[in-house]
Amino acid sequence: MVTKRTWGGRPSKGDRDLIAARPPAALGAAVRVAADARSMTISDYVTTILADVHGMPECAPKPHPTSDQGEFTIEKGGGRLPRSA
Repeated sequence: MVTKRTWGGRPSKGDRDLIAARPPAALGAAVRVAADARSMTISDYVTTILADVHGMPECAPKPHPTSDQGEFTIEKGGGRLPRSA
C-alpha cells in the first residue's frame, strides 16, 4: 500500500490552468528580468499582472513566507575538520 506523505515541498496552489505564450525574445527577456527583480517565478509574475489587468487581485499569488533562520556562512580555503574517533 502506498501512503502519501504530508511533509516537505510547498503547499498546493489549488486548481490551475495552463496558458502558453511565445512572446518576442525582447519581451521574454524583459519579463524574466522583472520577475527576477521581484524574486518571483515567471509564472507567478505573469499571473500577478494578469490578475491586476482583469481586476481579480484574489487570484494573484501570495508571497512565500520568509524564514528567520539566517544564513550559514561557508569560508573558503578552510582547513580540514578533525576526524572523529
